[in-house]
Amino acid sequence: MPARPPTSPLVSVVVPAHNAEATLDEAIASLVAQTHRPIELIVVDDGSTDDTAGVARRWRPQVKLIRQRQRGPSAARNTGIRAARGELVAFLDADDRCHPRRLETQVRALAAHPCAGACLTGVLRIDEQGAPLQDNAHTSGPDTLVLDLAGVLQRFNRMGAGLIARRRELLAVGSYDETLATAEDLDILLRLAARKPLLQLRASLYEYRMRPDSLSRRVFTGNRLRVLDRLAASLRTAASTAQGGTSATQRGLARTLRRVRAEVALHYGDDLLWHGRPGQAVPLLVRSLAARPCSRTAGLLLRAVVPAAMPRLVRRLARRPGP
Repeated sequence: MPARPPTSPLVSVVVPAHNAEATLDEAIASLVAQTHRPIELIVVDDGSTDDTAGVARRWRPQVKLIRQRQRGPSAARNTGIRAARGELVAFLDADDRCHPRRLETQVRALAAHPCAGACLTGVLRIDEQGAPLQDNAHTSGPDTLVLDLAGVLQRFNRMGAGLIARRRELLAVGSYDETLATAEDLDILLRLAARKPLLQLRASLYEYRMRPDSLSRRVFTGNRLRVLDRLAASLRTAASTAQGGTSATQRGLARTLRRVRAEVALHYGDDLLWHGRPGQAVPLLVRSLAARPCSRTAGLLLRAVVPAAMPRLVRRLARRPGP
């Protein structure tokens, strides 16, 4: 492991919190236990109606509390970014935890890769009581991956969590998109990776709590497609203004993005079909099939457009004796 930088940078950790009194204490404790120093802890209470603010106050002066009317997690993170004094800004959701060496490991990784603008870690999933469920770290491969935008897209469904980024990079990309209730984490990763490489650590240093009401468990929002469609539009604009036409790298990136968009459309269509919404599933499945033809998508589309009783009717008709 690389040596500790001669001057350890200040890391500001932003914790967006809404009605998180049950888990916030545990989240803050995991930050106070960090081996990296110096750190600045900022809890942004996003319009809570429970005792979230009271939990944060009990950690003063180690924690700075900012209260605002409810505007969503992206707005809360942006409030924290504006208040942060550190050259590095990390994030922890109020119902999650992190390993004591998370920040130290990420700071060292960024020091060893000055070209990178941000860093993620692997994820350990925990249940509502905090017991381990599933470790999403890869058992093989390099300890640190250096990913450009194409690399992030190729690992679209396997990216980690626990973002830490250089504050100047967050400000350069415009911070979090406050119009997105979900997929805002993916959106900012893509915008960061479009500017500078992003580091993915293999070690699982971020503990993600699985809850029935977790935002990431909601389907049908279409925000992932919205994020990817916006990226595709920006790439088309860049290609149209490029001198000398598109490069092989740009064409490869466009192909990767087309494949990922088809996969996400298929995922949403499958979810909608499973939940009994074939009418909403059809356009997504058609879109996926047009971009990336495959038998699975075709089969799902057939299920969506053919009434469920039709196969039984066909079998009954086939068994009827002829005239």
